[in-house]
Amino acid sequence: MVLGFPCNQFMGQEPGTIEEILEYCSTTWGVSFPILDTIEDGGEGAHPLYRALTQTPDAGGEAGPVA
Repeated sequence: MVLGFPCNQFMGQEPGTIEEILEYCSTTWGVSFPILDTIEDGGEGAHPLYRALTQTPDAGGEAGPVA
C-alpha cells in the first residue's frame, strides 16, 4: 500500500492546506491512495513515523535518511 505524506521541506513543493493538497493531487495526477496530513521529515520536528522508517534497516541491512 502507498501512503502519501506531504512535506513542504523539499524546496517548497507542497505548500497549502491539506485540503488544497488533496484537491491538487486528485485532479492533477489522479492520485487514489491515501494522503495524510503534512509532516516534517527532518530536524527535531520530524514525524515519529518518519523517524521509525529511517531507523529500521532495509532488506540490505541499511538504515538512514530517505534519498
